[in-house]
Amino acid sequence: MSDIAGCIDDFLAFLSVERRLSSNTVDSYRHDLETYRKFLSRRKLLVPVREDIASHLMSLKLKGLSSTTIARHLAAIKGLYRFLLNEGRIENNPAVGMRTPKVW
Repeated sequence: MSDIAGCIDDFLAFLSVERRLSSNTVDSYRHDLETYRKFLSRRKLLVPVREDIASHLMSLKLKGLSSTTIARHLAAIKGLYRFLLNEGRIENNPAVGMRTPKVW
């Protein structure tokens, strides 16, 4: 998965065309996954593992984002990796089994 930006674009196209999600939902996923892509890029991570995703979510918490927003970010990340696994573009899903933060 050397080109995360391309993977994200393909996933968003899948959500829009195949799943027929609303443009607002796709835009939210785009924003969340772009934030994740920048996190990976800053850390020079080409093949993220579960701990990297957890670090990203913690960085969002430290920025003061709500549990609901962080849960949405995780949903986008989990969806991306599930899509990539189903497409045969990755062998392991690093987000499998990750739980969303408790929503108050």
